[in-house]
Amino acid sequence: ASESVSVYFEEIEDVELLITNIIGNTIYQKKIVQLKSEIKIDVSSFPIGTYFLKVISDEGASIKKFSVIR
Repeated sequence: ASESVSVYFEEIEDVELLITNIIGNTIYQKKIVQLKSEIKIDVSSFPIGTYFLKVISDEGASIKKFSVIR
């Protein structure tokens, strides 16, 4: 990822998105009440490195690793 990260959802409610860096510091956090398609997260200001995107919902949690490169 260099400019943005896209997260795609089917119809879902009450989701929390967290992005942490490699040492576990939270860089981005957002709660979403209702979402029907996708959300784009601007990562252009993030330093180069490896990050983890955690999606938390009533159905469980999912973690995806991504890198910011330029």
